Amino acid sequence: MDLMGDLGASTQLDSARLENSELRSQLSAARALIRGLESDAASASAELDAAHREIRELRAQLLLVGGADGRLFELRWGLYGPDGTQLPSEAPAATLLHEASAPVVTLAGEAGGALALGCMSGSLCFRAAPSAAEPAPAFARLAHRHAKRVTCVRFSRDSPARAASPHRFLASAGADGLLLVFELGEGEPRLLHKIPAGGTPTCVLFASPCELAFYAGGAAHLSFLALPSAALTAATLNGERAYDTHASFEVLALDRVGEGVLLCCTDKSRSIVLAEGEGGWAQVGNLYGAENDSYSNARCVFWGSDRAVGSDQATNELVVWGLLEEGERQRLGGHKGQVRDLASCRFSGTLVSVGFDKTVRVWL
Repeated sequence: MDLMGDLGASTQLDSARLENSELRSQLSAARALIRGLESDAASASAELDAAHREIRELRAQLLLVGGADGRLFELRWGLYGPDGTQLPSEAPAATLLHEASAPVVTLAGEAGGALALGCMSGSLCFRAAPSAAEPAPAFARLAHRHAKRVTCVRFSRDSPARAASPHRFLASAGADGLLLVFELGEGEPRLLHKIPAGGTPTCVLFASPCELAFYAGGAAHLSFLALPSAALTAATLNGERAYDTHASFEVLALDRVGEGVLLCCTDKSRSIVLAEGEGGWAQVGNLYGAENDSYSNARCVFWGSDRAVGSDQATNELVVWGLLEEGERQRLGGHKGQVRDLASCRFSGTLVSVGFDKTVRVWL
């Protein structure tokens, strides 16, 4: 009997059992780690899917269209599938958002999702931005309204770049000669100012988050209303003839590119470019070639940072100007009737035109 040999074998067996136990413990820990990694991977995959959905939503195009029947539609196109490829679509997906009691004349959207519209009857409707508590808020008619048709409505936070502004305003102009300025917060918009414009205000636009630009018919200047103080200033539209208090034209539409440059579309085949400097707002250029008169519905917008577009009511075309060179860059045709309105998205580079031929045309 080899006692020393048996003791050696027993020691080796005990060592093997201990090593086996440690291996099992390590295996158990590895399995737990794998389960944790699988859980993290599933969570990361869900977050990635959510991010992809958000990206697809951002890449989709959204357009609001109101008509003489009082209905407001949301048109959405350019949707993308789970694999990132664009989904085929012959026509935009249309969703009815609101049915007003009178024809919709003008509408505006705020960065964040709030909407406002003005009607032929003078009434104003407002919809708060969607939230987790109320994902689909309803439109409400504001208590304060115009006695005649609404000519224009605009938000101060009209772009993502202004979304962080501490002030939120909504302004409307009416054929009754009044400007209504509302302060936005929780609940219904609160009327801040009710101001006579000195004529029929044809258009309004926030030149800055706290400065409302507007034009009153018959004036030779563009007016600026500081908010919330309501202090008024003016900038001549007569260029070097600033002393002249008469103008042979009226401004029918306003647009802005960035901060500090305005485009004024007139009814006399001329669009005026204003820039803000140390001495205030001053004329820096004129764009010609889009034929319009006092009976037309002249419109113009900036298209990106280097182009401007105006409607030619004589040919139903869109005139594209380059801001860095003189003269027309090109013309865009297709409408069978006069152009009713123009809009552009500064981020997607999309231009939209709406015509009296009851068509909406999208230009890329």
